[in-house]
This record gives sequence, C-alpha cells and structure tokens, in this order.
Amino acid sequence: MTDKNIFVTPKPLVVNRRRTVAELRWVGPPLVVTAVVYAVYLFTHDFPAVGGGFYAAIMEQILRADFGLPARLPEYTPGGIPFAYPPLGYYVGAAAQATLGVSAAEYIRLVPGVLTLVSVVPTYYAFREILESQRGSRFATTLLFVSPMFFNGKISGMGTIRSWGYLFAITGLFLALPVFKRRVTRRWILAGVMFGLTVLSHPKFGLFMGVSVFAAWLGYDRSGRGFAAGAGIAGIGALVASPWAGMVIANHGIDVFLRTSGSWGGLLNPLYATYYVFTYSYPELGSFPVRLLLPQVIVGYYCLRTERYFLPGWLAGTGLVIGGRWMYPAAVVAATVFVYELLLPALDDGGLVPSVTVDGDDPIVVGVLVVGLLVGGVWAAGVNPAGGDTPMRQLVSDDDRAAMEWVATETPPNATFLLPHESGTWFPYMSDRAMIVSPWGSEWIRDHQAHVDAFAAMSGCSTPACIAGAAADHGFTADYIYVYRSRLDDTALEDTDFRVAYENSRVVVFEVPDDSQIDS
Repeated sequence: MTDKNIFVTPKPLVVNRRRTVAELRWVGPPLVVTAVVYAVYLFTHDFPAVGGGFYAAIMEQILRADFGLPARLPEYTPGGIPFAYPPLGYYVGAAAQATLGVSAAEYIRLVPGVLTLVSVVPTYYAFREILESQRGSRFATTLLFVSPMFFNGKISGMGTIRSWGYLFAITGLFLALPVFKRRVTRRWILAGVMFGLTVLSHPKFGLFMGVSVFAAWLGYDRSGRGFAAGAGIAGIGALVASPWAGMVIANHGIDVFLRTSGSWGGLLNPLYATYYVFTYSYPELGSFPVRLLLPQVIVGYYCLRTERYFLPGWLAGTGLVIGGRWMYPAAVVAATVFVYELLLPALDDGGLVPSVTVDGDDPIVVGVLVVGLLVGGVWAAGVNPAGGDTPMRQLVSDDDRAAMEWVATETPPNATFLLPHESGTWFPYMSDRAMIVSPWGSEWIRDHQAHVDAFAAMSGCSTPACIAGAAADHGFTADYIYVYRSRLDDTALEDTDFRVAYENSRVVVFEVPDDSQIDS
C-alpha cells in the first residue's frame, strides 16, 4: 500500500546551481512538450494562425505616431476604435519591427510561442507553491500546457498580447504567494511591479492576477498584515499602470473602461461565467474532453474540510469574476489534487492500481506527456482528425494576399467592405481599407453588440444580397463584400445586382450597388 502523501515535499526554495539542475527533472517535461508543440506550429504555419491582424494594425499606428500613443485605430468600424488597449505588448512589437526589421506577421508568428515557453517556468514554481509538491507541480504544469484550448490562445496569433499578460500574471502570482504563505516581505514590491506590467499587457489577465492575489490573502493570511501586503501589491501595480491609464482617460474619458468591462458577457456576471463553467472543458485533449466540473466541486469541498482555502477561492474567483478559459490554471491544480490526493489513494486502497512510490517515475505524467505530444502536435499543425476546422487554422492564404493586394491598389482609398469571416481581422491591415462590421475592437465603442450581432448574421449567409441585408438590418452599409467562394451557394454569382469586381480560386469581391434592393 502506498503512502497517502504521495507528493514529494520540496525543500525550501533556495537557488543554487546544483538544485537548479536537479529541478530540471520536474520542470523539464512541460518544457519539452511545449517546445515540441511550438516547433510543430512553426513548421506547419508560414503565417500566424487564427487572429493577429488587429494587433498588427495597432503596431502600425504606433509606428506612424513615432511611438506616441495613438488616439484611435482607423479602418475597424465606420468611425474607428479608441485606442484604450493596454499598450505594452503592442509597443514591444512595434519596437521589434523598427529595430530588428521583422514584419508584423513574422513577429506575431514567432514571439507568442517564445513567451509561452518562458512562462512554463514561473507556472511550475507557482503551482509548486500552491501544491507544495514537485511531483504535483510537474503534473499540473504538464496538463496545462498540453491542453489545446490553453496553448491555442497563447502560441497562435491570439497570443500576441495574451502571452505577455499570462507571463507577467503567473510570475506575479509566484512572487506573491510567499508573501502570504511565509510572510516573505521582500517579494511584495516585485509582485506589485508584475501586477502593473500585467495590467499594461492585457485587461483580463490583470483581473486574473488581482483575483489570484485576493485568493492568496483569503487562503493564507487573513490578517491585517496580509491585507496591507495585498493592498501594497495593488498600489504598486496601479502606480506602474497609472501613466497609461491617465492618458487614456484624458483622451477618451473613464467611460471607455466602463463600456468595455460590460462587453462579451461582462465582468462579475455570474450567469455568463456559470455558462462557461458548464460548457467549457478543463482541459480538452483533442476531441476527448475531460470534464472537470465535478472534480472541482469535490476538490473544493475537500480543501474546505482540510482548511486549505486558497484553491476554492481561486476556482470561485476566476470562475465567477472572469469565467471561461481564465479558470484553466486553477482547474488543472484542482485536477492534480483530485488525482493524487483523492483518486489514486482510493484506487490503491482497493488494490486497483499499482503502488506509486515517491521516488519512482510517475506513469501518469508519462501518459499525459505521450497523449499531449500526440494531440498537441496534431492540434498545433492545424489538423482536426474528426474533420472540419480547428482553432489553429491559418486564416490568410496566398489567395487572400492576392485579393487584398488587389483591394489596396484597385479600389478607392475610402472604399468600405463587409467581411463575414474571421480572416477579416487581417483585412484592414493588409489592404488599408475600412471594414465596417468588426467584432474585433468594437467592445471599446457604444454599438459593440450591433457589430457582434451583424457579424453573426452575415456569417450565416450564402449570397451577397443576404450579407448586405444582414448588415443593413443592424445599421451598416458598405461599398464591397469580400467573401469566400466556399461560403456562396450556386446562385450567388448569378445575382446581377451585385457585380463581381474581383475573384480568384478562394475569394470573390462583390460591388454593392448604390440603388440595389437588398433582401434581408
């Protein structure tokens, strides 16, 4: 029978060369699997997967402003979008283009994966602080980084900004935990700086770190001294981020932040968060989702019974305040506690599994590594074994590049377009033309929901008349429609009201007549 405490209890975190080399046994597996997934992604994508064009457009505006803070981002929505985004990642990208000569597309393709790989290390150490276990931290970190729905938002074009936010947030959490657990006062200043950098990188990761630090106070040091330490971390973070926040408020008013906080379901929206808790998988392994809602509830109850309050607070805070994918780190820690402290001891008591010794190799981690490498590699390559699209697909093809080049050279500079598909995120940047309906960035303007609803309605259309009608129903009109041939039915090209201005094997550009009778 195995010892119920099958975790390896770590020695105090003292940095020295011998211990650093020994630590590679524990942090090595998630580093290896993340590096392999990243390498597969680079090998199979010559252009960023998923989004990124919106970020490239912001970097371009920063370069045009000679590294000043742009007031607005034109060409997305009719009047443009107020530039109120946390700027750090965009300025780094613009600086890389200016100094290293890399293109925006290459930067967006390369850098998110590098930052994700770097973030493995602080993730491991943060989990080690929480679990007080090298074995548990190795398992949790590996499980997190083999989850397609986690790394999809980090190494793809979507990770251009998110990867910065996660790196600073998880590093800040690693620094903050000892402040509350062991009253290591020298770390609270660094934790505060990391909080400020997180706020300057991504708004929701700033909230994620804030919720995590609050959970650390709740779980480890509910004293006045602990509260003061948390307030100090928040205060330093606010000080670091205040110059940017002050400039945005001066340009656009404080309501720009209040407006965006209510978009995409809004913050502090329990109904929205509960929907994601019940419909998301934590984590997904390809098409085989591991539903961890029930284990999370069991682990939460178990931790409360054993007076370990941080993890239940972390799960509840990230789930109810932010929701969705922001729960992943807390969820994999909960899964680790469930597997190693509840499931395996119960199975061992019944003689259903071989004993797991504290010194031997962990077959569970080996299994997660093998499955993770297979599933992660296939997913990173943009392949869905079950058929259909995957989130790691490359949205912009050679035909798109040719079509957007035609748009840039053969249409008037003030021409406007409707694009009922996700590659629209790259369209304004690559064509220098305005996209009238844009779910990207419209959370900063008043008619955000109209853009989201119009885009959804257009995406279900198979004729240019339907696309134009869906946009008009929500108050939007444009001069051209840029649509994929595969989305059109057999009659679409026969509509004499909508002249085909350009076409290739993938793209059709229709001209919208001024006096057309548009079907809704």
